[in-house]
Amino acid sequence: MNDVVNSNIPTAGTDEKLLTPPLKGFLTANFKKYMADDFSNDLLQQLLNSWNWWLEDFLPKYQQDKSNNYLIVRDFNNSDNLNLYANGNDIVVLPAREYNKSFPGPFRFSNSERDDIQSPLIGVVLNPFGLTYRYDHVFQSNGYSDEISFFNDSLLSLFNQYIYRAYYINVIGAVNIIYSSSMHFMGKGIGSISLETEYTLPNIKLGKTEKDISPLVNTINSIDPHINRAVYYLNAALEFSNQDYSFCITPLENCATVISDMVLDRSSSKEASHPKRISEATHILGLNAADLNVLKDLYDLRNHQTSHPSIYQWWDLNEYAGSFMEEHAFPVVRNMLRLACKYEQDNRLFDAKITDWSSFLSIHGAQLLKLIRGNAPEFRTSIE
Repeated sequence: MNDVVNSNIPTAGTDEKLLTPPLKGFLTANFKKYMADDFSNDLLQQLLNSWNWWLEDFLPKYQQDKSNNYLIVRDFNNSDNLNLYANGNDIVVLPAREYNKSFPGPFRFSNSERDDIQSPLIGVVLNPFGLTYRYDHVFQSNGYSDEISFFNDSLLSLFNQYIYRAYYINVIGAVNIIYSSSMHFMGKGIGSISLETEYTLPNIKLGKTEKDISPLVNTINSIDPHINRAVYYLNAALEFSNQDYSFCITPLENCATVISDMVLDRSSSKEASHPKRISEATHILGLNAADLNVLKDLYDLRNHQTSHPSIYQWWDLNEYAGSFMEEHAFPVVRNMLRLACKYEQDNRLFDAKITDWSSFLSIHGAQLLKLIRGNAPEFRTSIE
């Protein structure tokens, strides 16, 4: 292992304005774990130098170069026959009929798949982290060691995926709330359009069955971890509702819990009891007493039926709980998420449209990377 700092690598000064203490602490702790017995203070200093350079030099220049801007377009699974349109916050949603007119880029669709596309096409402006090459190559080509380059690649790839995916999740959340329908990232293909010159959206006259979901898409901010998680759980619950209600009770209640956590965290609540937290959050969001009772019933149902193996009526769950889930639980939680998105917009911590990537990564990098990287339990089972 090479633990000598290369004197030829670029630096960005010594003030470390953008390398904040939380980000520096996160990098140090994770790099020590990553390197294990091969860790050295020299390598750590090289790592910190690389982040100074990345934040203060590389990212600002990369962001200003319009040749790096692309609109990435894909269709989604489980969205057939949804005639949608949206525009704003680096997100474009067009009806499938606009495929050949509006997105003539090099899509990876076969001819037969082109003809079969009925899903809306969703385009996201690729952010400066969406490099067309691996991050380790960026650092290696600028003189940083393999150890530093591979470690940075492992972090920045995850960060890129989180931010890039969050824009798509805004659309998924809107579909969850409006249509009570689930959506998934992987459709039939993906393509790109260069934004080196300004891309102008076509003038679209919406048909009678086509809906403009821009207001809600532009309200939802899935870069915020709470909103991101809440949409994940609601989308999962809606997906499972097509199979068996026993599968969707827990994710639906999880959605309500995550929303409550967000609201109470930002209201500086000290309440610890879960039922009281739900009650306080619903009051802040403006839900009524009947809605609160539905959420309490959902919490009880989860505790008795899905948190642990049920001791009664397991085969009959759909029969006795089905109408409650469809007529009460799902509508209340969907509305709760809609109100939570508006609450987040009024109490915003994470920019929905990021204009300064160096500053954003400096301020939020440690928090988001900690959530993304996480400490998930390791499998005892060997997975090939």
